[in-house]
Amino acid sequence: MRRTTMKAPANFLRITKPTWSATIAPGTYWIGDPCYAFTSDDEAWQEVLGSCEHFRKPVGSVIVRDEPEPHLVAAFPTWHGDGEYEDTEGYRYSVDSGLIGIMRIETAVRFGAPTALLAQGRVVEFVKEQTIEWEAGRFIFGTIEIDTVPHSDDSDA
Repeated sequence: MRRTTMKAPANFLRITKPTWSATIAPGTYWIGDPCYAFTSDDEAWQEVLGSCEHFRKPVGSVIVRDEPEPHLVAAFPTWHGDGEYEDTEGYRYSVDSGLIGIMRIETAVRFGAPTALLAQGRVVEFVKEQTIEWEAGRFIFGTIEIDTVPHSDDSDA
């Protein structure tokens, strides 16, 4: 049996990194591991996880009776799962669910313990619409960037 090797055309397959982008309205938001925003209501956290297939889809929600709008959470996986990650402004984020996300402060306060929110994440105010982006472990929330992708240390070269 004779085997031949074929070269695939350049346009046959293009591998790209998974990316996601959206625009959020002006307002006050909490950024951090969303599990910390649901410390006082595990049932609500389970509803959020179920609504987005444990963040295989980037936006989860929880509906509270007698409240006009669902509470939304956008979250994405970090490159290495749990750990501590620093943003470009020096804030640190503890991660225990392998996720970093963003939600309106009203959602975080409604379901979370204030001490956990302040210790484990960050409150930010956006005065105009902002773009939020995720690309394979790199997070951008307006001007805030959190890179969870490991980089080689060039100083050892």
